[in-house]
Amino acid sequence: MPGEELFFQIAFLIALAAFFSFLAQRLRQPLIIAYLVTGLVAGPGLLALSPATGALNLLAQIGVAFLLFTVGLGLNWRGVREIGTTAVAAGLGQMLVTGLAGFALAHALGYDPRTSLYLAAALAFSSTIIIVKLLTDKEEIDTLYGRLAVGILLVQDFAAMLLLLGLTAFGQGASVQSVLTTSALKAVVLLPVLWILAAKLLPAVVGYAARSQELLFRFAMAWCVLV
Repeated sequence: MPGEELFFQIAFLIALAAFFSFLAQRLRQPLIIAYLVTGLVAGPGLLALSPATGALNLLAQIGVAFLLFTVGLGLNWRGVREIGTTAVAAGLGQMLVTGLAGFALAHALGYDPRTSLYLAAALAFSSTIIIVKLLTDKEEIDTLYGRLAVGILLVQDFAAMLLLLGLTAFGQGASVQSVLTTSALKAVVLLPVLWILAAKLLPAVVGYAARSQELLFRFAMAWCVLV
């Protein structure tokens, strides 16, 4: 039955992740490496565990959302703001150098300009999830180099967001201006609402929910998926 097949597939993936996690712990490596290795082993290159691709994609999206939510809870915006100028200069400089090098390399390998542009964009940005997760696990997120790294990553994230909007419009034949205008209008409506809720309503709700660890956990997950 499809339900049983999906259940055993997920159970095997969890067991496989646990095995590699024990191995990573034994080798004194970050656990996130074990999760990446699990994906490589279970992916189409080796075991090809993909009969229920839709369900696995959904689980992957939920997992990334929860990971980003957890990472966001540990970010110190005041510390990042203190090194804003340095972070902007370093972040934009690194993206420019890496992007140009990636475009030149892809073009030299025979790819057309559009494909080279996509490859350059992929190479220009670092993984915020992995780096912040590693810094958080090592309790180095509030150090000088930790704050500098987070600041650079945030600059790259904003640049990546604008670039992805442009590439999406370019790939669909739409106007970049129309895509940016639509996204800006959504942000203008959504961000103030979230800011007001976070400043006025959430402190009281979180204070009440904090009386019970289980209730606080449930509320945090509800807020995560709601946003």
